Amino acid sequence: TVGAGQDEVEIAGTALTTVLVNNPGTGDDIQAMKAGILEIADVLVVNKADLPGADTLASQLRALLSLSPAGERRPPILKTIAAKDEGMVELADAVDEHRQFLRESGGERKRRETNARHQLLATAQAILLEKIRQRTEGGNLESLVARIADRELDPHTAAEELIATLNLG
Repeated sequence: TVGAGQDEVEIAGTALTTVLVNNPGTGDDIQAMKAGILEIADVLVVNKADLPGADTLASQLRALLSLSPAGERRPPILKTIAAKDEGMVELADAVDEHRQFLRESGGERKRRETNARHQLLATAQAILLEKIRQRTEGGNLESLVARIADRELDPHTAAEELIATLNLG
């Protein structure tokens, strides 16, 4: 994926191994990692390693990882040049090693359960939201929206009122 944000976290929530690929010279990579995106990475890759700034980026990643709590698994940092197929074997090996680590540590089952829980709740949320939309088109929904916009009602109370009208319990 491109960029760093909620989408990447959601993707990591469905994968057993997450590879975070960074390119030198983008300027906002380290800033995004400081914001927490680094936490989802099982393998870190500095792609376009033949460009200026690749070594600096790898050093910055190492420095950020050094801040991780002692004893915590730290993802390997690999340099690749995907356009020239350089470093791809090492990348595949790193993914395999991480999968082996998960199997041996029991982490694979834990991740599968975490992923399944996330998928179940996200799917249930989507279904419920669609049911709410279907049952409240016009009428009550628009009335609640207007009351929130007019600051007569806060969103939390309005949501409780909306749910109460659906007889969900």
